Amino acid sequence: MDSKLTWKISPKVETLVDTIVACRKEMFDAVKQRNPYSRNLKLRFCDIHASPKLCELLSTSPTWRDCKETKEDAELRRSERRPHSQEMVADFELFKVIKDTIIGDEDIRVCVEFDTSGDCWESFFGNVKLVTK
Repeated sequence: MDSKLTWKISPKVETLVDTIVACRKEMFDAVKQRNPYSRNLKLRFCDIHASPKLCELLSTSPTWRDCKETKEDAELRRSERRPHSQEMVADFELFKVIKDTIIGDEDIRVCVEFDTSGDCWESFFGNVKLVTK
């Protein structure tokens, strides 16, 4: 895991969104450290994978916008199709939400991929763990 953060469960969903964005930022910082002299760093995509229950929680955020995967979205990712357990459901501008029936209700997985130069790319993975204490 390139980044691990926790979120204390609360009714303020925006704090969860802020924690996801902080996880994303940590991965941005990591790719910049790995490629300090590159001027060609470009974000390809940032997806979060969440259980249906957590997607329902996130949908209460005012920044949630319904979204379906387009052909361009699919081409951006290296795989041709998503597994049947996954479905793109929302766009938060900084990340897209993938409803994933395999992921548990205790974690949100953050996946980020960067173009580093030419045909080179790097993937980073983060985890936001939901805690009660």
